[in-house]
Amino acid sequence: MARRVTLLLDRRGTRWLVSGLLPLAARPLPDGVRSIRYDNGWIHRFDEGLVVEPQPRMRSYDIGEARNRFLWGFLYEPKPGHTIVDVGAGLGAESLYYSKRVEPNGRVIAIEAHPGICRYLERSVALGGRRSTKVLNLALSDKKETVYIEDNMDELLGNALVEQGKGVSVEATTLEALCESEGIERIDFLKMNIEGAERLAIQGFGKALGKIAVMCISCHDFKFARTGNDFFKTKEIVRQFVEENGFVIVPRESQLAEVTDQINAYNPALIDPSELATAKTA
Repeated sequence: MARRVTLLLDRRGTRWLVSGLLPLAARPLPDGVRSIRYDNGWIHRFDEGLVVEPQPRMRSYDIGEARNRFLWGFLYEPKPGHTIVDVGAGLGAESLYYSKRVEPNGRVIAIEAHPGICRYLERSVALGGRRSTKVLNLALSDKKETVYIEDNMDELLGNALVEQGKGVSVEATTLEALCESEGIERIDFLKMNIEGAERLAIQGFGKALGKIAVMCISCHDFKFARTGNDFFKTKEIVRQFVEENGFVIVPRESQLAEVTDQINAYNPALIDPSELATAKTA
């Protein structure tokens, strides 16, 4: 109910009500918004940090410890000095979480293909002073080219690749080329969530594959089950690629299909199993 009312007030002339009422309503919540204002997007200040988004919200759960440990921390725990490549960063929930934890000497490369979503992420990073994070408006694929992505700002995090002329254009590169251009010698953690395009991105890993210590690739067989679109059937493709290249896959079971479809793996040449997050909870 509160969410519905907030969205109804998200209009020119009534946004000042949202700015005043939402922090009051959220005051008792440990992850509630502390202040919020509209400036070509909603600028939220939480105890966890600053987030700019197209809609107002009350809680910061998606940039918090619990959510990120559950969704992406099966094998990996961010530490100061680490380098993280976040492919499909969206509005920045994971990138903003990681940025605080790799400082002062670490870095986060946040890659988001959709230009509109990427602009919100860039503002979050800039206004929040997240110097450890670099935002790139790119797609990751098997080669350098121009690709097209769905242009649905209502969906936000579900935009997938489409045919030329049916979406917004974006430049694509490979992970190998990215590592060369950004001077990345080691990727402590690769997080990838790119709506089926993981089947293309892995073909462009090249020499960068040997730089990855831990990876979590979100495969999208659950979307294939919903849509019947073979493009989203990627888990076996990614699994075979990862195993053939010497990574050890650690299976994960969950009631959430999105989590079960993840490929969580580590490179035994770069990291000892005792250093993995699962080793601390086993």
